[in-house]
Amino acid sequence: MRYEKVWISSTEYCIRETAPDGGERFVVEDQPDFLDWLADGNELEELPYVPPPPAPEPTLEEVKALKLEELVNARNNAIDNDGAEYNGLRFWADKGSKSDIHFAIMAYDETEHLEPFWKAMDGLLPISSRADLIGIATAIGLHVSAQFSKYFELIARAEAAGTIEEVEKVEWR
Repeated sequence: MRYEKVWISSTEYCIRETAPDGGERFVVEDQPDFLDWLADGNELEELPYVPPPPAPEPTLEEVKALKLEELVNARNNAIDNDGAEYNGLRFWADKGSKSDIHFAIMAYDETEHLEPFWKAMDGLLPISSRADLIGIATAIGLHVSAQFSKYFELIARAEAAGTIEEVEKVEWR
């Protein structure tokens, strides 16, 4: 057996045991075999810490790909959480909310039943007619469309960028 003190950072080390067959494992300092080895007069060789090489700088294409992913996430977040405005209230525009309003319109068309209120992000909207439901649905549709328009504009700017700095300047605001 051979033991070495291997520095794994500038402040931490491990003891590595190397078997005659070349197999390696890390051991604790109070392991009996290690203590016996030291007691036999063996010297512990220290292997210095070698920091990993710095990560390579990303290419322009890699930065663009990350920016496109960032913009998709920003678009989806804006659609789901910024809210569509109708009659002074903001309404969620996530997939579930879009389905709910469309099902309410379909239910009204079949039964002429209206729930008295529709929950908004910041209050309740009294519902007095199908037009109120259509107004909410239209506001949601316009909100989603506006987020996609903004997304496509930012995507075009990111794709047209000729430097990493230009790509990084493209931000969802």
